[in-house]
Amino acid sequence: MVFAFNSGDRSTPPEVFNNKLFLVVVVATCGSIIFGYDLAFIGGVFSLPSFIDRFNLEDQNASAIQAHMVNSFQGGAFFGVMVVYFVNERWGRRFALL
Repeated sequence: MVFAFNSGDRSTPPEVFNNKLFLVVVVATCGSIIFGYDLAFIGGVFSLPSFIDRFNLEDQNASAIQAHMVNSFQGGAFFGVMVVYFVNERWGRRFALL
């Protein structure tokens, strides 16, 4: 497989650009698409009238509360990755997935 995005730089050996690199890029892209979809889905749920009625978010601070909930989702994802790294190192991937 030949990659054309690095055609001007001749200092990089051609062995670097192989199928594994392409697979890593595709998997990382799919992961970021899924994370973005989850984030947009959560933001859309906060604007539903049924959600607003259920959790009594009709007051003036509703937008601030919703922003904090979305931020806590992002923070939970960040710190969850950090915790799962140490769980993987200590007990393995099976325990982390469970």
